[in-house]
Amino acid sequence: MKAVRVNKPGGLESLEIENIDIPSPKDNEVLIKIVASGINFIDVYQRMGIYPAPMPHTVGSEASGIIEEVGKDVTRFTKGEQVAYAMVLGAYAEYAVVHEDKIVKIPNTIKLETAAAIMLQGLTVEYLSSDCFEIQKGMNVFVHAAAGGVGLLLTQVAKLKGATVFGTTSTEDKAELAYKAGADHIILYTKDDFLKETNKLVGENQMNVVYDSVGASTLNSSLKLLRPRGSLVSF
Repeated sequence: MKAVRVNKPGGLESLEIENIDIPSPKDNEVLIKIVASGINFIDVYQRMGIYPAPMPHTVGSEASGIIEEVGKDVTRFTKGEQVAYAMVLGAYAEYAVVHEDKIVKIPNTIKLETAAAIMLQGLTVEYLSSDCFEIQKGMNVFVHAAAGGVGLLLTQVAKLKGATVFGTTSTEDKAELAYKAGADHIILYTKDDFLKETNKLVGENQMNVVYDSVGASTLNSSLKLLRPRGSLVSF
């Protein structure tokens, strides 16, 4: 099979298409014929050596596809089912072997291309909205980069949980995306001070939680948005 491989850390020149053997699943693994692979920043970090990864390795950590073969102890999946997975190296390839605990079934109503694109961000949003802080009905939630991959999903989940969602984007076009995802108030941080604008909208110290994926330039103002005992989640 063909696979995109990295033999040593480096730039784009370190990516090579190689022909390697199709892997065989162990007892609790399945062989997946990959239909679509997700592309994420972590792939770049691992290729460059910023994040540790075995060398050589096949790039990519999320994908979707059709089960081609199952190990003898696999009980949850059968050949021919549509599945997706995340956090397993080897997605930039024609086939991948994945432990059954890392796989989810994909209904026919969801395209495999969509499933491959949503797994890593979806898992991130799950822990942000439940484990790090449990969003509940009636809360005020602030999402930086609300039009990003995580931001759009987080906005949708927060709205489904009954929260009022505030957020930031850099452009009007991105603001429109965030509004379509359910955001109630979007502030263009390239044009306005998000702290001042939020205070105008809802008053000072009214956020139950602020999700901040930006960092140093937003941290202090994000803290000032919080109500007493509110939470800042930096990720």
